[in-house]
Amino acid sequence: MAYERVLQDEHPDCVIVVGDVNSTMTCTLAAVKIKYSLTHNS
Repeated sequence: MAYERVLQDEHPDCVIVVGDVNSTMTCTLAAVKIKYSLTHNS
């Protein structure tokens, strides 16, 4: 929930998630829920 609040406060143009861990999936779900563009880099 804290990360989702950061996204709502900052209004990024794109969210970049790195790696393949649980936190990556959590950040991805938060970004998609708010409908931000998403990029994954492993």
